[in-house]
This record gives sequence, C-alpha cells and structure tokens, in this order.
Amino acid sequence: MAKQRIEYIDALRGFCMILVVLYHLGMFSYGMVLSKSYYHIFNFFMLPLFFFVSGWCCYRGNSQKKERHDILYICRDKFKQLIVPSCLFMLLSIYVFELNIRNTILNEWKAGYWFTIVLFFFFVFYAILQRFLVKIRMKDRLLDVILSILAFLVFCSSLKPVGDVSGLFGYFYNGLSFSQWWYFLFFVIGIMVRKYFDIFVRLTDNQFVVAVLLAVFLLTFMCRNEVAHVSYGINVLVLGLSGTFLSFTFFRKKQSFFSKETFCGRIFQQIGIRTLDIYMIHYFLLPRHLDMVGRFLQLAENPVIEFFVSLIIAAGIISLCLLLSEIIRLSPWLAHVMLGAKKPNLN
Repeated sequence: MAKQRIEYIDALRGFCMILVVLYHLGMFSYGMVLSKSYYHIFNFFMLPLFFFVSGWCCYRGNSQKKERHDILYICRDKFKQLIVPSCLFMLLSIYVFELNIRNTILNEWKAGYWFTIVLFFFFVFYAILQRFLVKIRMKDRLLDVILSILAFLVFCSSLKPVGDVSGLFGYFYNGLSFSQWWYFLFFVIGIMVRKYFDIFVRLTDNQFVVAVLLAVFLLTFMCRNEVAHVSYGINVLVLGLSGTFLSFTFFRKKQSFFSKETFCGRIFQQIGIRTLDIYMIHYFLLPRHLDMVGRFLQLAENPVIEFFVSLIIAAGIISLCLLLSEIIRLSPWLAHVMLGAKKPNLN
C-alpha cells in the first residue's frame, strides 16, 4: 500500500527547496551572499528545517514495528535513494565543472552534495541506535531522552572543529562531512515532534507561544553579530529551532492554503514531491558569472528588489529541473539509478 502523503508537509519541503535555490543563487551566480539581504534570515533555519522535516517523515509510529525494520534493509534502501544519485551527480559535476576529483571527494561539501550524504548517515545512525536500545529493552521515554542527549552531544562536538583536522583524521572528518553533523539534532527533534505531535500542536496553537517564538527569533537575529564571538552555537540553536517551529506551524495552520485545491499549494507540493530531483539537478542550471547582477543588488541595498529578481531566476531554474526530472523518469530504471526512485517492477 502506498504511503499517504501529507499535503502541507510536501508544500513545506517545496518551500525549503525554493530557499535552497535562492541561497545558491547568491553563492554561485552572484558570487556573494549579499550582506543586507534576506539570505541571512533564511540561512539560519533553511537547512535545520530541511533536516527537521526529514526526521519528521522518518518516524512512522507503531507501524514501523510491523515493517521490515532491519538495519541492513534500511542501509540498502537509503544507499540507493541518497548515496548512489549523489555520487553520480558529484562525478558529473567534477566532469562538467572541471573540478579536482580528489579534493572534491575529500572536501566536506562534496561539490554541494553533502546534504544527502549526511542525511544517509543520519538515517543509518538512528536505525542502529534505535535497534540497540530496543534490544536492551530500554523504556520508550528513556530511549527518547538518551537519543536527545546524544543528538545534543553531536551538535556540540561537530559545530566547531576541535584541534587539527589535517592528515588521516582530516580525511575522515571531511570525508564524512562531520562538520555538518550538528544538523542531527534537528533531525532528532523532527522525530520527537512527530512522536509527540499532539503536545506540539497544543503548544503551537497557543498564540502566546507563537509570539514568544517570533520575538526570540527576531531578537536573536538582530543581536547575533554583537555576541557571535561568545555564543555562536547558541545563536545557531535558537535561530534554527525558533525559525523551524515557526515555519512548520505556519504551514500546518495554513494547510488549506497549501492544499491541492489552490494554485500556490499545487506548485509548492509539486516542488516538494520532487525535492531530491531538484537538489540533484539544480547545480548544473545555476547561471554562472552574474557578478554584475550581484554587485547591482548589493549597491541597491533593497531586499525587495533582490528577492523578486532572484525569485524569477529561481522559478526558471526549478521549472527546468522539473522538466529534466520528468524526462529522466520516462525511463524507470534511469530514474531509479539517477534520482533514487523506487526500483521498477520488471514483471
């Protein structure tokens, strides 16, 4: 039986993907992340929100006990879905953009494909940890506490490199993109929110709680530069959590607006359903050498103009990604290998 999709979750994934394309426009097309633009606001919760949603979708409640929750099965399934397409597109990037293959593979960013590689490790790490804790018959609530503590320890240890990361340790550290493992905390928080969803809904339905989250996000964002040298981790955590909870709550409460019955909802959901496809393809469609546009937007210091200019370009890129995705999916086998789609039934 096919898993029933939740419309506002698909729309939220689409929103995240739009933010990623907008942010990459600033980095790769304009040649800069504009200092007074909306990019900085999005940057603090864009990826935390993505990992949060991934964790939210990972947890399936009591139904997962009835499924094949075997670790090797999960590793194989997620490897095909995330690692194989990432490696193929990374090698294609090396060829197209004439990158150094050794530096690209050993670099923590992996030509931009670090996200899916790190997400694969999160799925596997969570599955192994959950299986181990269940094996020793640990109580469910205690399991949640230990998982949360471990996620916070990973957050603290990977947020800033400790000591020398060169040599063999450096290859291991960068090869696994360990500096990005601090997102595991948001992945686990997504699992916990799904598990205790009723409590989360009651809290975020309270107008006072939402007002506090908004105030905390805005105050922390405005004061981040003054205290960055002493509390970088706190800034990242507070902005990531408050921005994630606000975005998730907005899409949940406005789910009728993001349903398939509305034009906006259909667009966001279509992007959300094809998030992995767009992520894999969009690097090749980002226009290069738009430095003049970047300098103009920087001199204009008008985030409204910048947003709409960038949004028009991003809409074109995403549309082309969706078109190429549909072309690739004409071949189920090719879609399985390149985009992590489910293996075609040859019978």
